[in-house]
Amino acid sequence: MSLYIDLQVNNDPITSIGITRISSGGTQPDSVNTYRWVHYHDQGRKTEGHLEHRYGDGAIALARDVLAAIAAGGSTTTQGEQP
Repeated sequence: MSLYIDLQVNNDPITSIGITRISSGGTQPDSVNTYRWVHYHDQGRKTEGHLEHRYGDGAIALARDVLAAIAAGGSTTTQGEQP
């Protein structure tokens, strides 16, 4: 399962985020799965992280948790930085 978030102001793109399940604990409401997220910045840079999410909480809660991790500067690695 993958979830994509594109943020825009009016028609101007700000950023994109991709979220993909990398470890499945199942699809029952109480199943916990591991997801990898990638936050794409300008100039080809990206920030990545992982989190666990309870399947029954749904896609909106997953998006909220990823956005919170990005805002908090959680466990991330940045690649492709310009010198």
